[in-house]
Amino acid sequence: MDETKLKTLKRYFLTGLFVLIPVAFTVVTVFWLIGTLDGLLGGMVRGLMGFHIPGLGIVMTVGLILLVGMLMSNLLFKQMFDLFEEALLRVPGVRVIYKTVKALTETFSPENQKSFRNVVLVEYPHPGSFSLGFVTGQTVLTVDGASQKHAVVYVPTNHFYLGNTLVVPESKVLATTLSVQDGIQLVLSSGAGFPDQLLRRGLEQK
Repeated sequence: MDETKLKTLKRYFLTGLFVLIPVAFTVVTVFWLIGTLDGLLGGMVRGLMGFHIPGLGIVMTVGLILLVGMLMSNLLFKQMFDLFEEALLRVPGVRVIYKTVKALTETFSPENQKSFRNVVLVEYPHPGSFSLGFVTGQTVLTVDGASQKHAVVYVPTNHFYLGNTLVVPESKVLATTLSVQDGIQLVLSSGAGFPDQLLRRGLEQK
């Protein structure tokens, strides 16, 4: 086989590999999640009824999530949960894990749409280099009697598990035409598909 055909086969192989890896990973993850949920709650039902119903564990899991969501709208249940949460936060070690995970889920919760207001670019980590960030708030810094409005910008560094919170003068923050969903997608894809044009003047708060 000549060198040209080998290069062509190599290109086909790499192309197919990079197409199949994310597909395979997604399929394996979904089946693992389904199997785990079905095994946990389905196993409980099997122990009580004596036989297995495929998929029952998943249905029960969805039902449990919906039930908790409904109960959280009840004032009495919410107060009971607050007491449980308060007790949980007193346990050494557990407090750090719980607060971190809760803060992360609340940030990306559909009910907390105002967590990320705008997708912006800030000059970070050094002059001439810009990082994609999300405006999460505003503050006023007063230094030597002079006050200046600043934007609070969250810059993800390791997907969304770690990141830096910057307090940047609003004049130094460049707003973009990206939606928050687009910005999250860009970060998770390591910048793949970055648009050709995205800047606009001024920092518009939504």
